[in-house]
Amino acid sequence: MSKYNQRNDQERQSPPEQTPQRKQPADVLRSSNLKATIWEQKTENGSMFNTTLTRSYTDKDGRWQETGTLRERDNLPAGELLRQSHNRINELRREIAERGNARTQDQEQER
Repeated sequence: MSKYNQRNDQERQSPPEQTPQRKQPADVLRSSNLKATIWEQKTENGSMFNTTLTRSYTDKDGRWQETGTLRERDNLPAGELLRQSHNRINELRREIAERGNARTQDQEQER
């Protein structure tokens, strides 16, 4: 048996590795073919938010692709989408603060 076959047999016999779960976005906003994805990053100083802006298009083979390059006509809709993203991040921060306040009140009531 060749080394290649031995290695493949060993790989088949070993238990499958667990794939790490992909982090889910905090929210996704869409406008036409533009998408703003909001990501939450938890740090020791609290949550930070980042936004990625992408444009969807079909390639020459008809498959959907995404790019960070915007066309001239995408600029104004992209600006509006980023404004909505800004507002949504503020809402998420308020929700986090409210959950924190509710937790604090629950802890005080338990005492």
